[in-house]
Amino acid sequence: MDALNFEFDTMMWLYIGGGAIILVVVAALWRKLLRAAMILVGLGIALALAWTLAMQATATKEVATAATVSAAGSTAGNVGMMILAFLLFVATIAGGTYIFLLRRRIQTLYNSPDDAWLPGSNAQWGRTGPTAAPGDALGALIQIEVLRALRELRADRGAALAPYDAWDEAEDAGEQPYTEPDPMWWR
Repeated sequence: MDALNFEFDTMMWLYIGGGAIILVVVAALWRKLLRAAMILVGLGIALALAWTLAMQATATKEVATAATVSAAGSTAGNVGMMILAFLLFVATIAGGTYIFLLRRRIQTLYNSPDDAWLPGSNAQWGRTGPTAAPGDALGALIQIEVLRALRELRADRGAALAPYDAWDEAEDAGEQPYTEPDPMWWR
C-alpha cells in the first residue's frame, strides 16, 4: 500500500515539476507563444472561411444547375404554347377567310345587282331582274302536271275512303276480305 502511495507521490511531484517548468517557459516566452497562438487561430479562421466558401460555391453550382434545367423546361413549354397559339391563329384566319369567300360567292351567285327585291308592301316577295331560264319553266310545268294527275287519281277513289289508312281492322282479326286491286299500288 505504501508503495502505491509512493508512486503516486512521485507522479504527483513529476506533474508539479513539469507544470512549473512549463510555467517558467511560458512566462519567459509568452510573447512568442502568444504570436504562435494568434497565427494558429488566424490559420484556423482562414481554413474555416475557405471551407465555408467552398461549400457555398458547391451549393451555388447546384442551384445554378437546377435553375438551368428549370429554365430549359419552361422555355420548351413556352415554345410549345406559342406554336399551338400560332397554329390556332392560322386555323382561325383560314376558316374565317374560307367562310368569308364562301359567303361572298353565294352572294354573287344569288344577289346580282340586276336582281333586287321589288319595293313596296304589296310586292309579294317579287324580284326584279331577268326572268327564269326556259328549262326552269319547263320543269315547273312538268311538276304541275304530275301533281294535277295525282289529284285526279285520288279523286277517282271516292270520298268514302278515309284520307289516311293506318290499318284495317278485318286484317288484324285474321279475316281476309275481298278487296279490289289498288290503282295506286305505289302508295
